[in-house]
Amino acid sequence: MKSSSKIRMIALDLDGTLLTDERRPHPRVKDAIRVALQAGLHVVLASGRSPKTLRPIQQELELEGPVVACNGSYVLSQEGECLFDRRVSDRVRETVSAYARQEQVQFFLYLQDQVLVFEELEWLAEYVRRVKIDEFRHEPWDRLGEFQPTKVLLMDQPDRIQAHRSFLEPELGPEECEVTVSEPVYLEFLPAGVTKAAGLQALADHCGLASDEVAAIGDYHNDLEMLRWCGYSGAVDNAHPEILSAVNRVFPSNNHGGVADFIFSIVYNQET
Repeated sequence: MKSSSKIRMIALDLDGTLLTDERRPHPRVKDAIRVALQAGLHVVLASGRSPKTLRPIQQELELEGPVVACNGSYVLSQEGECLFDRRVSDRVRETVSAYARQEQVQFFLYLQDQVLVFEELEWLAEYVRRVKIDEFRHEPWDRLGEFQPTKVLLMDQPDRIQAHRSFLEPELGPEECEVTVSEPVYLEFLPAGVTKAAGLQALADHCGLASDEVAAIGDYHNDLEMLRWCGYSGAVDNAHPEILSAVNRVFPSNNHGGVADFIFSIVYNQET
């Protein structure tokens, strides 16, 4: 049996985990976060999103706190101080962008708080619907080399995402970048060695916490390293099978507010 009694920080994935399928926080979660904060726990949003698209969700949750953004490559403290900022190499940027242009795949650069778009394809409207972003930074392709991105994102049909990964991942290799799928339609390229675990560790170090004092919950491939790193891990029951088999405990789905049950299991120190 594993106890959550040592936990001082709770990291929450968003899409597919804290957010319902309508991309809104489940009503039960706001109350659970309030209880956790009253108990003196740090509550952190850990997401592939940029801080800009995290802020409206923080406001809705009445949560002022640090964020692990861009799948761990950009981390901000409680006060908004940058604690961790890693960038994708020029070769990764150029290789992925050239492939995206050739194959006509929707391509994004994340640059800290900004999302850059160089060409609008059919997937852009779906991206807007998912993240509810109000504006992009539009740039021409000939300025691409001026930017050192926090991460690179491709968006496409799930079967094509796997084909893109099969081509690009061997071209680049783990010494040049970390490749992950954060949702079936998202293929992400991060700086080498960067995952949510790396970003969360940077935040934990800043707060003087060890990994066994941190808990996390998620649902998809990009959460795996974080869930393995932390001291107490959970998954919503709609999670990918790889995630379900990797965690200490499984909770109800994102549409049933399972994150609230995860938080209460920590606040009230329920055994797993």
